Amino acid sequence: MLLQASQAAFFSAINGHVKTLFLHRRRLALLAFQLCVSLYSIFQFASLLLLADLPCQIAVRFTLLFDQCARVAILGLGIWKVIDESAFKAEKFVWIVMLVLRVFLGGVVVSFTQKNFIPVCFPEPTQIFVGCIAIGFDIALWVLLLMRIVGLWGLFADQGRGGRSEGKSQGYGMFLIALTVLGWSVVGGYIILGPVML
Repeated sequence: MLLQASQAAFFSAINGHVKTLFLHRRRLALLAFQLCVSLYSIFQFASLLLLADLPCQIAVRFTLLFDQCARVAILGLGIWKVIDESAFKAEKFVWIVMLVLRVFLGGVVVSFTQKNFIPVCFPEPTQIFVGCIAIGFDIALWVLLLMRIVGLWGLFADQGRGGRSEGKSQGYGMFLIALTVLGWSVVGGYIILGPVML
């Protein structure tokens, strides 16, 4: 379902902009998200069919790698959109720092994950606090992005920057994306931390 939604969003975003795809950072982030979600789906499905230790470990690493890359890519989409709308240089710098920190944290999550059989091949964090920090960081960032999106486009106000219908429609689109990914982060937390809590 996530793969189909990302495909629809991707083809909608590049419609009429194929030649400038690699010159537009938001479309490039959406392309990266599309590729990572596709590869994540492939490795996730393949890992469920594996019974040997070594192939399972390899599949788990790649599954988590593309999962984290997809999360960073969609976060980049939201951050770049907010950066383009914001007039504050300090805010832009802070968002970029948060994105870089999320890339680093994604690498830590992959490094501290091992395979487990419950009874199929499944990723399990070797240190539970790493998974907690990653999920908490994601949720905090998306909550902040949600609030910033509402403020920038004036989504729930009669006046403000979102006065134009086109601007407001983009704002509502970003709001729905942020809300969806926030839910995805919560579900992802259950998937990563669930086996440890069983």
